Amino acid sequence: MARHIGIQFFIACAAAIIGCTSEQTVQPIAYNPPPAHAFTALELVPDSLWIPQGAEVQVFAVARDQWGQTMDVAGPVSYASSAPAIAAVNGSGLVTAVAPGTAAVSATVTIGEYTRNAVMTATVFDSAASDTVVFTSSSSYGWQPPSGIVKAGGIVVWRIGPDGLWSGGYSQEAKIYLFDMNGLFLDSLYLNNGSVTHTFAAPGVYQFCSGGCWDPPDGGVIYVH
Repeated sequence: MARHIGIQFFIACAAAIIGCTSEQTVQPIAYNPPPAHAFTALELVPDSLWIPQGAEVQVFAVARDQWGQTMDVAGPVSYASSAPAIAAVNGSGLVTAVAPGTAAVSATVTIGEYTRNAVMTATVFDSAASDTVVFTSSSSYGWQPPSGIVKAGGIVVWRIGPDGLWSGGYSQEAKIYLFDMNGLFLDSLYLNNGSVTHTFAAPGVYQFCSGGCWDPPDGGVIYVH
Protein backbone atom coordinates (compact mmCIF):
# COMPACT_ATOMS: atom_id res chain seq x y z
CA MET A 1 0.00 0.00 0.00
CA ALA A 2 2.84 2.36 0.90
CA ARG A 3 4.53 1.54 -2.40
CA HIS A 4 1.34 2.34 -4.34
CA ILE A 5 0.96 5.68 -2.57
CA GLY A 6 4.63 6.52 -3.35
CA ILE A 7 4.15 5.84 -7.04
CA GLN A 8 1.02 7.98 -7.12
CA PHE A 9 2.88 10.80 -5.38
CA PHE A 10 5.72 10.60 -7.94
CA ILE A 11 3.25 10.66 -10.85
CA ALA A 12 1.43 13.64 -9.33
CA CYS A 13 4.64 15.56 -8.86
CA ALA A 14 5.78 14.81 -12.41
CA ALA A 15 2.43 15.93 -13.81
CA ALA A 16 2.62 19.10 -11.80
CA ILE A 17 6.08 19.84 -13.16
CA ILE A 18 5.03 19.14 -16.74
CA GLY A 19 1.94 21.23 -16.30
CA CYS A 20 3.90 24.15 -15.00
CA THR A 21 6.41 23.84 -17.77
CA SER A 22 3.76 23.71 -20.48
CA GLU A 23 2.12 26.84 -19.11
CA GLN A 24 5.35 28.93 -19.20
CA THR A 25 5.60 31.56 -21.94
CA VAL A 26 8.88 31.80 -23.86
CA GLN A 27 9.96 35.42 -23.95
CA PRO A 28 11.28 36.53 -27.36
CA ILE A 29 14.80 37.90 -27.46
CA ALA A 30 14.70 41.62 -27.99
CA TYR A 31 16.42 42.73 -31.22
CA ASN A 32 18.36 45.93 -30.99
CA PRO A 33 19.35 47.12 -34.47
CA PRO A 34 22.86 48.55 -34.76
CA PRO A 35 23.15 52.35 -34.68
CA ALA A 36 22.93 54.02 -38.05
CA HIS A 37 26.15 55.19 -39.65
CA ALA A 38 26.59 58.90 -39.11
CA PHE A 39 28.71 60.92 -41.53
CA THR A 40 31.26 62.29 -39.05
CA ALA A 41 34.41 63.29 -40.93
CA LEU A 42 35.75 63.96 -44.41
CA GLU A 43 39.38 63.51 -45.46
CA LEU A 44 41.37 64.35 -48.57
CA VAL A 45 43.85 61.77 -49.83
CA PRO A 46 46.65 62.64 -50.05
CA ASP A 47 46.39 65.13 -47.18
CA SER A 48 48.97 67.50 -48.75
CA LEU A 49 50.68 68.00 -52.10
CA TRP A 50 54.18 69.09 -53.07
CA ILE A 51 54.17 69.07 -56.85
CA PRO A 52 56.19 70.62 -59.67
CA GLN A 53 54.75 73.27 -61.93
CA GLY A 54 52.81 71.67 -64.78
CA ALA A 55 52.11 68.38 -62.95
CA GLU A 56 48.65 66.92 -62.35
CA VAL A 57 47.68 64.90 -59.28
CA GLN A 58 44.38 63.21 -58.48
CA VAL A 59 42.98 63.73 -54.97
CA PHE A 60 40.11 61.79 -53.41
CA ALA A 61 37.50 62.64 -50.78
CA VAL A 62 37.06 59.90 -48.14
CA ALA A 63 34.01 59.95 -45.85
CA ARG A 64 34.12 58.31 -42.40
CA ASP A 65 31.47 57.41 -39.87
CA GLN A 66 31.53 57.74 -36.07
CA TRP A 67 33.67 54.61 -35.80
CA GLY A 68 36.22 55.80 -38.33
CA GLN A 69 35.01 53.38 -41.00
CA THR A 70 34.84 54.55 -44.61
CA MET A 71 31.44 55.31 -46.12
CA ASP A 72 30.22 55.38 -49.69
CA VAL A 73 30.10 58.91 -51.07
CA ALA A 74 26.87 58.62 -53.02
CA GLY A 75 26.40 62.31 -53.71
CA PRO A 76 28.57 64.76 -55.63
CA VAL A 77 31.85 66.11 -54.26
CA SER A 78 32.49 69.84 -54.61
CA TYR A 79 36.17 70.68 -55.03
CA ALA A 80 37.59 74.19 -54.83
CA SER A 81 40.95 75.99 -54.71
CA SER A 82 41.77 79.13 -52.79
CA ALA A 83 44.21 80.15 -55.53
CA PRO A 84 43.41 78.63 -58.94
CA ALA A 85 46.27 80.62 -60.47
CA ILE A 86 48.64 78.47 -58.38
CA ALA A 87 46.84 75.13 -58.04
CA ALA A 88 43.60 74.59 -59.94
CA VAL A 89 41.22 71.70 -59.24
CA ASN A 90 38.42 70.40 -61.45
CA GLY A 91 35.11 68.80 -60.50
CA SER A 92 36.68 65.35 -60.34
CA GLY A 93 39.45 66.31 -57.91
CA LEU A 94 42.28 66.55 -60.45
CA VAL A 95 44.74 69.18 -59.21
CA THR A 96 46.87 71.02 -61.77
CA ALA A 97 50.01 72.84 -60.65
CA VAL A 98 49.85 76.16 -62.50
CA ALA A 99 52.52 78.35 -60.91
CA PRO A 100 54.90 78.28 -57.91
CA GLY A 101 53.19 79.06 -54.61
CA THR A 102 50.73 77.60 -52.11
CA ALA A 103 46.99 77.06 -52.35
CA ALA A 104 44.33 75.44 -50.17
CA VAL A 105 42.38 72.72 -51.95
CA SER A 106 39.05 71.83 -50.33
CA ALA A 107 36.29 69.28 -50.76
CA THR A 108 32.69 69.41 -49.54
CA VAL A 109 30.34 66.41 -49.32
CA THR A 110 26.74 66.02 -48.12
CA ILE A 111 25.45 62.62 -47.00
CA GLY A 112 21.90 62.67 -45.65
CA GLU A 113 21.54 65.57 -43.24
CA TYR A 114 25.27 65.99 -42.69
CA THR A 115 27.66 68.21 -44.67
CA ARG A 116 31.40 67.98 -44.06
CA ASN A 117 34.44 69.55 -45.65
CA ALA A 118 38.17 68.88 -45.73
CA VAL A 119 41.11 71.09 -46.67
CA MET A 120 44.65 70.26 -47.73
CA THR A 121 47.63 72.37 -48.77
CA ALA A 122 49.02 72.17 -52.29
CA THR A 123 52.52 73.58 -52.75
CA VAL A 124 53.76 74.11 -56.29
CA PHE A 125 57.47 74.48 -56.99
CA ASP A 126 59.56 75.38 -60.02
CA SER A 127 59.71 72.46 -62.43
CA ALA A 128 63.29 72.95 -63.63
CA ALA A 129 64.96 69.51 -63.71
CA SER A 130 68.57 68.94 -62.70
CA ASP A 131 71.16 66.25 -63.38
CA THR A 132 71.39 65.30 -59.71
CA VAL A 133 68.92 65.46 -56.82
CA VAL A 134 70.00 64.91 -53.21
CA PHE A 135 67.61 63.86 -50.43
CA THR A 136 68.87 64.15 -46.85
CA SER A 137 67.17 62.46 -43.91
CA SER A 138 66.19 64.25 -40.73
CA SER A 139 64.82 62.66 -37.57
CA SER A 140 62.58 65.70 -37.11
CA TYR A 141 61.31 66.34 -40.66
CA GLY A 142 61.91 63.15 -42.62
CA TRP A 143 63.46 63.26 -46.09
CA GLN A 144 64.23 66.77 -47.29
CA PRO A 145 63.23 68.02 -49.73
CA PRO A 146 60.09 65.82 -49.82
CA SER A 147 60.23 65.73 -53.62
CA GLY A 148 62.61 66.50 -56.43
CA ILE A 149 62.90 66.73 -60.22
CA VAL A 150 65.70 65.05 -62.11
CA LYS A 151 66.42 64.73 -65.81
CA ALA A 152 66.00 61.35 -67.45
CA GLY A 153 69.34 59.60 -67.01
CA GLY A 154 70.03 61.72 -63.92
CA ILE A 155 71.15 60.55 -60.50
CA VAL A 156 69.29 60.65 -57.20
CA VAL A 157 71.27 60.51 -53.96
CA TRP A 158 69.90 59.62 -50.52
CA ARG A 159 72.01 60.59 -47.50
CA ILE A 160 71.32 59.90 -43.84
CA GLY A 161 71.65 63.12 -41.85
CA PRO A 162 73.59 63.43 -38.59
CA ASP A 163 70.47 62.81 -36.51
CA GLY A 164 69.41 59.67 -38.36
CA LEU A 165 66.16 58.72 -40.04
CA TRP A 166 62.74 60.12 -39.23
CA SER A 167 61.60 56.61 -38.25
CA GLY A 168 64.35 56.57 -35.62
CA GLY A 169 68.01 55.70 -35.51
CA TYR A 170 70.09 54.12 -38.22
CA SER A 171 71.32 50.60 -38.88
CA GLN A 172 73.29 48.86 -41.57
CA GLU A 173 70.01 47.24 -42.63
CA ALA A 174 68.36 50.56 -43.51
CA LYS A 175 66.96 50.60 -47.04
CA ILE A 176 65.35 52.83 -49.60
CA TYR A 177 62.34 51.24 -51.30
CA LEU A 178 61.34 52.43 -54.79
CA PHE A 179 57.83 52.23 -56.25
CA ASP A 180 56.03 53.57 -59.27
CA MET A 181 53.03 55.86 -58.77
CA ASN A 182 50.69 52.85 -58.77
CA GLY A 183 52.52 51.39 -55.79
CA LEU A 184 54.30 48.68 -57.80
CA PHE A 185 57.57 47.76 -56.09
CA LEU A 186 60.62 48.44 -58.27
CA ASP A 187 63.79 48.10 -56.20
CA SER A 188 65.38 48.29 -52.74
CA LEU A 189 68.66 50.06 -52.06
CA TYR A 190 70.85 49.54 -48.97
CA LEU A 191 72.07 52.63 -47.15
CA ASN A 192 75.18 50.68 -46.17
CA ASN A 193 77.54 53.63 -45.75
CA GLY A 194 74.94 56.22 -44.91
CA SER A 195 74.16 57.01 -48.56
CA VAL A 196 73.08 55.39 -51.80
CA THR A 197 72.55 56.51 -55.40
CA HIS A 198 70.25 55.43 -58.19
CA THR A 199 70.05 56.39 -61.86
CA PHE A 200 66.57 57.00 -63.28
CA ALA A 201 66.62 56.35 -67.01
CA ALA A 202 62.89 56.39 -67.81
CA PRO A 203 60.72 59.51 -67.43
CA GLY A 204 57.90 59.17 -64.95
CA VAL A 205 56.85 59.71 -61.36
CA TYR A 206 58.38 57.53 -58.66
CA GLN A 207 57.84 57.15 -54.93
CA PHE A 208 60.39 56.16 -52.31
CA CYS A 209 60.31 55.39 -48.61
CA SER A 210 62.54 54.09 -45.83
CA GLY A 211 62.09 52.53 -42.41
CA GLY A 212 58.64 51.04 -42.03
CA CYS A 213 57.20 53.19 -44.84
CA TRP A 214 54.27 53.97 -42.53
CA ASP A 215 54.28 57.75 -42.48
CA PRO A 216 54.77 60.44 -45.15
CA PRO A 217 58.01 61.84 -43.59
CA ASP A 218 59.61 58.45 -44.26
CA GLY A 219 59.28 58.94 -48.03
CA GLY A 220 59.05 61.29 -50.95
CA VAL A 221 58.36 61.68 -54.64
CA ILE A 222 60.75 61.85 -57.62
CA TYR A 223 59.73 63.37 -60.94
CA VAL A 224 61.87 62.27 -63.86
CA HIS A 225 61.62 64.48 -66.98
